[in-house]
Amino acid sequence: MGKKKNKQPVEQKMERPNWTLIGLAGAGLLLTAYLVVTSWLSQPPLFCTEGSSCDIVQRSRWGTFLGLPTALWGFLAYASLLYIGIRVRNAGSQWKSAWTVSLIGLSYSVYLIAISFFVIE
Repeated sequence: MGKKKNKQPVEQKMERPNWTLIGLAGAGLLLTAYLVVTSWLSQPPLFCTEGSSCDIVQRSRWGTFLGLPTALWGFLAYASLLYIGIRVRNAGSQWKSAWTVSLIGLSYSVYLIAISFFVIE
């Protein structure tokens, strides 16, 4: 009898970095870096005047997590996405990693939006 060969799927290697992911992560890095610097300098970001709703949210107890500005955690998430876009060349692993980091960031963002609407008002 003939043996049936069990074919394994071939892992698709990417020859180039994922420029779309790199571009989006780079934009996120710039924005969150700006927000971290304004937080450390105790300055409100542009278009966020003192006493406005965004200023109140940023200065609330939810403006930090584990003693660090919330924007710094976003910066680290975007830095992770940038690393994934540049270094991870297996297409399946790249998207699985990028989706995981993105979903964690999205979940935390939705949580903070809910806090700003329902708790801080």
